[in-house]
Amino acid sequence: MTYTSIIPPQCQKIDRKKVDLPFGSVLDCIIAVMNGYQGDTILSCLLIANLYDRQKKYMGSFVLEYGDTNTSFRDAKKTLFHQLQNMIENRDLGMVAFPGHRLKQFYKTDKGIWIYPDTIISQKMKIREKWGTVLCAIGFTKFLVP
Repeated sequence: MTYTSIIPPQCQKIDRKKVDLPFGSVLDCIIAVMNGYQGDTILSCLLIANLYDRQKKYMGSFVLEYGDTNTSFRDAKKTLFHQLQNMIENRDLGMVAFPGHRLKQFYKTDKGIWIYPDTIISQKMKIREKWGTVLCAIGFTKFLVP
């Protein structure tokens, strides 16, 4: 099953240690994954950005995925913020710029929507064996069904 990268406002973050996930459990998630070969340095990242309306009431969050080979975290972060900008504009939430690509800072679109890039989760690995994989994921334990 494929998911959109939009987290509804009813979702709550919970500590992984508070969830019972026996070995082999099925977990629905948003995931960034990168595979590579010996000698590659692979990187995967998720950017979580919270959205607020004009009164700063929480609307939900966007999650953006990134994966690449032989790239820097700085370049990945720049790409993630560019993807976030496109995601906001494509959903007619307005135009916004992210000077400096900073986390933990509010940005306002020209339509009054507040964007708060909150967290980047990342994994990076230099592959020493024949091949390797890195991944970042946000798992879901409960669902809203329309």
